[in-house]
Amino acid sequence: MAHRVTAAPPIVVWGTGPNSSKSHVCLALLRLLARRGEPVAPFKAVTVVEPARWRRDPGGCPIPHHVAAARTVWRPQMSPVVVEAHDGIGAQRGLLRVLGEPYGEVPLLTTDTMDGADLPQRTRRAVLDVVSASLAGLRGSGARLVIEGAGSPIDARDDLANLPAVREIADAVIVLSAYCWDGGSAAALIGTFSCLPAEIQRSVIGFVQNRPRSEPAARHWAALVTARTGLGLLGTVGDLSHVGSADLLDTCDEFADPWADALAGQADLLLEGRAR
Repeated sequence: MAHRVTAAPPIVVWGTGPNSSKSHVCLALLRLLARRGEPVAPFKAVTVVEPARWRRDPGGCPIPHHVAAARTVWRPQMSPVVVEAHDGIGAQRGLLRVLGEPYGEVPLLTTDTMDGADLPQRTRRAVLDVVSASLAGLRGSGARLVIEGAGSPIDARDDLANLPAVREIADAVIVLSAYCWDGGSAAALIGTFSCLPAEIQRSVIGFVQNRPRSEPAARHWAALVTARTGLGLLGTVGDLSHVGSADLLDTCDEFADPWADALAGQADLLLEGRAR
């Protein structure tokens, strides 16, 4: 059963796969909402962390950049399921923890998520239960949620990192994020949207383009996506590669602001939870 609405509609940011700028878009939205004085909280159901950072602060906050962007206080419910990846980026396996409790090793589907179909039923149920309870607790606090997905919502045979959160919250709105620099973003957005269940498609309000090489290319790609999906472009973020990667930072006061500034003039409809 979907949770009772207690705050403004949560914004869900899904990518077309790993490295599709989901974190960057979330940081921008969290900081924009914090600037407005609106209570806001990040949520990421499944977070894959690199061992080097995790060893510095075992059991600590796996999404420090999100928490700092929201200007809020860390709560374990903001990232209840963590996979400590072995051997860093490109690892094939990791140690699964559910609210800090170890549940054994699991294979990784991509660099930033796992597949529920690979888990024992007891472990799968523990993940789903803690995701549901964590969402209920955060919504009950009155804060607006900005929810980041993991990987792609269509890659897993049994998705635990994306779809369950949306199905728990009836009023959630979904934004698709794509990284444009290397091309293929239009096809990735069209394909991702087309493969979503029909009831989930109805919650998608539009898409964000990140780092296109040129404005003409960005306009062409956006027109293709809109023509084939009916989705509108909610924002375009230019080249902010000089700012650095969110994954390398423990705090992001300096990092969130440029991303927030890049979306500030385009984000009203997105923050209101509706399309153009």
